[in-house]
Amino acid sequence: MSTDIKNNLEDRKNMADELVTQYIKKDAPSVIFIQAGYGQGKSYIIECVLNKLKDEKSIKAYRNVDNEFIPEFRSFVSKINSLSISGGALGFSIGLGLGWNNNNSNYMKIRNLLSTKLKSNILICVENISDVSDEVRLFTTSIIKNIPALEKEFHKRIFLLITDTQESYQETVYKCTNLCKKIELSTYTKQDIKTFLEMKKSEVSEENIELIWTLSQGNLDTVDFLFEEILINEQDYISTLKDVVERRISIIKSQGEKCEISGKKMEEIVFSASLALKKFSAQFIKDIVNEKIIDVETGLNIARQESLVKKDLKNYYDFISADIQKYIAEITLEKHESLLISYYNFYTQNEQDEYYLRAYYIYRYCGQMCSHAFSLFILAYSSARQLADDIKIEKIENIIKQSQIDKNYKEMYEVICDYYDILFGQSSIAEVEQVYRNIVQKYSWELPVKAEITYEYFSYIYKNTDLNKATYRNTLDECINYVMNALIIDTQDITTIKPVDETILRLKIIYGISPCVLDLLNDYDCFNRLYHKSQELSYNGNAKKHGIGEYIENVFNRKAFLFANPAACSIYYEKAKKYFENNEIWIEYYITLVCQAGTDIVIQEFGESIDLCNQAELEAKEKNIEIPQIEKLYNNRIIAEFLLNEQRVKTPHKAITFARTAIRELKKLINKEKNTTQLVVYTNICSLYLYTENDKQYTIYKKRLEKLYGCKDISDITDQNIDDFYRYYFSWFELYRKIVCENWEDALQQIEQLDNFVPALFRKQEVFWLKKNDAVKAIIASRKKVSPYDFCHNLVETRRNEQSLSKFFYRGLMLSDLQYTSYV
Repeated sequence: MSTDIKNNLEDRKNMADELVTQYIKKDAPSVIFIQAGYGQGKSYIIECVLNKLKDEKSIKAYRNVDNEFIPEFRSFVSKINSLSISGGALGFSIGLGLGWNNNNSNYMKIRNLLSTKLKSNILICVENISDVSDEVRLFTTSIIKNIPALEKEFHKRIFLLITDTQESYQETVYKCTNLCKKIELSTYTKQDIKTFLEMKKSEVSEENIELIWTLSQGNLDTVDFLFEEILINEQDYISTLKDVVERRISIIKSQGEKCEISGKKMEEIVFSASLALKKFSAQFIKDIVNEKIIDVETGLNIARQESLVKKDLKNYYDFISADIQKYIAEITLEKHESLLISYYNFYTQNEQDEYYLRAYYIYRYCGQMCSHAFSLFILAYSSARQLADDIKIEKIENIIKQSQIDKNYKEMYEVICDYYDILFGQSSIAEVEQVYRNIVQKYSWELPVKAEITYEYFSYIYKNTDLNKATYRNTLDECINYVMNALIIDTQDITTIKPVDETILRLKIIYGISPCVLDLLNDYDCFNRLYHKSQELSYNGNAKKHGIGEYIENVFNRKAFLFANPAACSIYYEKAKKYFENNEIWIEYYITLVCQAGTDIVIQEFGESIDLCNQAELEAKEKNIEIPQIEKLYNNRIIAEFLLNEQRVKTPHKAITFARTAIRELKKLINKEKNTTQLVVYTNICSLYLYTENDKQYTIYKKRLEKLYGCKDISDITDQNIDDFYRYYFSWFELYRKIVCENWEDALQQIEQLDNFVPALFRKQEVFWLKKNDAVKAIIASRKKVSPYDFCHNLVETRRNEQSLSKFFYRGLMLSDLQYTSYV
């Protein structure tokens, strides 16, 4: 026996031993990428590594099983979920794409997901990364990108051991880090096969070894399958692998009949499974073949007993060998090509954002590229570009660049690729505008594709401009029109499928444009329409499977203060909290607590507001979760504590003392960042300085705020470049200063300007503003001096049943809670 050939088997074990030593000593590269074909020992190496590290305390090892990572065969994290990394994430593989497309940083999401695991060094193993879900691939890539920062913060090493049959993912790794080592496993030889069979302690003739080698080409998964066939049936029954598979299916059919499952039904179960592009559950196959779940489970278990399929720890099935699945799929397409439509319909009805899978099955069914499949491939490409998913992009390109594909589709695909290159490159606004105009004018796109192209263009100009051109606003209006109307791909070329509304695409666009509509344009009415449309679409069956409908619904629920009266917000917050807690989306959960704390300030529940802030801070600390822009939480707690103390005291002097304490605490939140949080903190400081009759400091901090905002006078009602929230607050501050200085004419002119001015966010409480204005007019008419305490508490006479909201909205020197409106 040749020593160097024998080492192909032994080297796998030696390689695993060497890796374990490196992991324990902490001197392994951050990423090790093992490439080899199916059945060539990749999983064996991971099994050896995990087994040897099982009792090692200095490092914890995890492996992917479906969408989870488990340590030492126990549960690790619940689903890599973050509707999680999203929704945002959300790119747009709904699970992760959505949540990752909001204002939270990529690093923060990853560190929050891993923080409880980084008590020791960790090893994360991902097998056959080309075949895993988009969520797992994005999760893996995000870790690789953030290894240096994670290791610096937690003082622990992070290792990844990744395997695949393709080279594609190594390019993704190299883009993220140079701390990577690639290992390419040599293919098993005939001698390796012989050695492997000898290890089973069964005698196998040279003739049978030759046959197994010829049929398996070194794939040990297939070798196992053929070895069992020879033991049972001898060589006479084997001529080709396809013959062996057909014989095994015959046995499976007869075994099914013993369990009162017809041969036809057993055949359909196995054939339908062969068309799956990833691991499958019994429930999934049940939905494809529309049979009883008990029959499907029985059928798959019989196939498992006959060594055709295997089952993992999460009860997901896969074929014992990729070659065997390939042969069964060939038989399936000869006899049951309509199953391709069943797959398309399943994903369309349940996981609509799986654009690649939908496109693949329609393409295979048609046997050629059609408009329907091409449109779905483009939507898949767009999602892949946003997630930097090079593997998915390569899969799409491998299909579209085939010689038989019509040149028009190839040209349109190249145009789309160029468009995204410019969008994601260091391109000027003018370049992007020109390419966008060309792409929408020159080519005829299906409506959902055009909506996607337009939305991505809008996202670009929203991030990179002030939307200071009418054409930019027109683009936003186009996006709004897209989400308000059905987006349907024409299905006339395929009569066997029904046209469907691309609901998830519409929800994605709503999710993306809402911050602009609310935070930049202050268009409360439009935001309300978008919210109600999102609710309507959320209950569409196409939006449910991946959870985007529920996710967006509950993101909006935590913004209940925007569309419901403050006293009626509680039920929305409770729904959001339950959803985010059940799905372990902790950042959103804690943001919901802070939003609820803000609303509790408005309805005078100051103690409850403080408790919610404390709960969010304490629980996040226990889970080692960083709440984004935590200054919002601190602001709300400081304001609630001041208002609670103010409520309890009996003299204005005591109230002023608490106001000065609040000012000191708010000043600690000031930093050099320019964001909404800082602007609101400055606004509260200015209000409290007037409350304490310190006009000099008020003026200083007002000027600092104006410098930060980039405006001349933050109180100028006529300046529409200033958010109406700040114009309104500071107009009242300036009005009070005029009254204190007895500039009655100026004060009257100011209050008349305020007569028809109500911030969009406060329109639900418009009655309060009218009464406030009338009360100030009475003060001006009587030339009555008023203290800051009275201006806040005794400006308007209230009835007892008005106390809850009026106490907050009747304050002449308003204070603001801080809601997470900018987080979609």
